[in-house]
Amino acid sequence: SHAPIVILHHGGGFCMMSSRSKMYFQACQKFANGVAGGAIVIAPEYRRAPEYPFPYAVSDSYDVLRWLASDASHAAVPPGEADRRRIILAGDSAGGNLALVCSQLLRDGLQADLTPAPAEVGEKLAAV
Repeated sequence: SHAPIVILHHGGGFCMMSSRSKMYFQACQKFANGVAGGAIVIAPEYRRAPEYPFPYAVSDSYDVLRWLASDASHAAVPPGEADRRRIILAGDSAGGNLALVCSQLLRDGLQADLTPAPAEVGEKLAAV
């Protein structure tokens, strides 16, 4: 049977931490081994503040879901091994927020690019 896919978003207040840290590597191993029959774990990086304010982290995280749905992902996540009908979105702290927001975007069928152009970022910050 094909393994489910776990997308594990790291925490860190949207401004620190990394999926490459030892703590998150261990969390990925636990998810991979803890799901009955094993799981394929993807731990994406996302652009962090303050260099990249909202909505960059959301956009990057949602792009992972769109990538999984595309043929481009088949080299990294072979269709014969992964069950793309069973995707688990997970995360802690900021990563949990990203998992929730991505699940809502997926539910709502959003297909738009969420990343604002640099001018739009400046306008949004000026309005705050």
